[in-house]
Amino acid sequence: MTQQEFLIILETIAKQQPSEWVPVVSALGGALVGGLVTFFPTKYLEESRSKAFSKQTQNSIIAEVSALVRIIENRKYVESMTEAVEHLRKYPEGEFTLVADIPSHYSLIYQQQCKNIGVLDRDVARNIINFYQLIDAVVQDIKPDGTFSAYAPLEAYQESLAMFQLAVEIGKNLEKL
Repeated sequence: MTQQEFLIILETIAKQQPSEWVPVVSALGGALVGGLVTFFPTKYLEESRSKAFSKQTQNSIIAEVSALVRIIENRKYVESMTEAVEHLRKYPEGEFTLVADIPSHYSLIYQQQCKNIGVLDRDVARNIINFYQLIDAVVQDIKPDGTFSAYAPLEAYQESLAMFQLAVEIGKNLEKL
């Protein structure tokens, strides 16, 4: 290319009218880049907050589950119910009462966090709910004026014992998380 040809090309470029689309494309490109630049950090922060909240909720409920399992073991509730079953098997016409005054706040953390249970892993949430439902069924049986405050049949004790044992097993598995 000669110098003269180069000058002709420069003159031609200089004489051209600017395109109407250049500002539009520039604006759209800038908006797209700006949106992407703000989207990813925001998404990352939101996911990070969500994971932290889920872990916090899980840890607080599992701490309460762990405490309840310790209380059940230390007070030998399962053993007492096993004793009732064995007594009623040995003496079918016998009677056995089992009563414990358990305060309604025994599951306070669970009750407060129940609205957040959906942020937990599905299996963890299911196990937590199963634990508390089983424990609550047993609590209803052994509370004053519950099923076991009067003379309940062997089958009632057997059912409650099975629920109690399952609840403790679930609680111990939750502690491992």
